[in-house]
Amino acid sequence: MEEYYSNDSFTAFKSENGIVIEEKKKGSIKMLVAIIGIGILVLIGGFITGLFGGNIGLAIAPFLIWGSALVLVIALIAFILKLFVSPSNTKITFDTTTNELTLRGKVIPFGDITQLSYQEQAMMGRTMIVAFLIVNGKKKSLFNTGIMTTDPIGMNNFIQELNALIQKEKSA
Repeated sequence: MEEYYSNDSFTAFKSENGIVIEEKKKGSIKMLVAIIGIGILVLIGGFITGLFGGNIGLAIAPFLIWGSALVLVIALIAFILKLFVSPSNTKITFDTTTNELTLRGKVIPFGDITQLSYQEQAMMGRTMIVAFLIVNGKKKSLFNTGIMTTDPIGMNNFIQELNALIQKEKSA
């Protein structure tokens, strides 16, 4: 297998049977660290607003403090679970010999996939891309998490090539 595309969240390989994508835990952990960082910033902002914001600051500060505390607790629990409980199968296989996609242990025939698409959002100087499949009219996430990238054009081209592969094999 030769390496086809790689970033912080996954590595894709070309093989004689199609394309194999191996997800890395590092990508989703980075997302959780970003959420924890935002929670800490809002918590600090709540304390500063309470100390120096006068009457309005005293009214707003509890919402900021308790809201950020809730975000931090949920993010920390998710972070701990992500570190210790990894998914058993993090390989995604686009098999062109059987015209099937293997996604988190489930086999989806290419004929059931309407399209492979994505949404992107600029975030903290990077771009978050969420790739999804439309299978029998329902959206299914392709990756375990959103992909943070500094090269959105390369990632978009990769997703479009995967979609072209599915459409080509589906029509064959």
